[in-house]
Amino acid sequence: MKISTRTRYGARAIIEMAACYDKGVVSLKDISSNQNIPLGYLSKIMFALKKAGIVKTARGKGGGFVLARAPHEISVADIFNELEGPIAPKECERMCKRRQACTTVNVWQGLENNIKEYLKAIKISGLIKNKIELKKSAWI
Repeated sequence: MKISTRTRYGARAIIEMAACYDKGVVSLKDISSNQNIPLGYLSKIMFALKKAGIVKTARGKGGGFVLARAPHEISVADIFNELEGPIAPKECERMCKRRQACTTVNVWQGLENNIKEYLKAIKISGLIKNKIELKKSAWI
């Protein structure tokens, strides 16, 4: 399973915003520059995340984006589901005529469930903490 650039960039943008959560609005230009994400591409990603209710926009001078929820309320699964689509390493339920007799369907279902639970358990607040700890250890 490959994760798209869109999803990876979206996660990086959300982490960037979460690191500034207490400071308020973050400009698209700052996120683009700090995360080395093309501005036009980032704009499309951010509007998809806005539609999903993960971020909000602030208009006017000093406008930009802000998280719609606290970092501890946003999981990597939230971002993944919006930008990548449903987590489903198989298409058994919709396509396979042999589903009822298939001996591997439980393997694929188990994999899907484990991926979902893993991504739900990773909160953005935890990723920020890791980012701060990495910065500190880089100076040691």
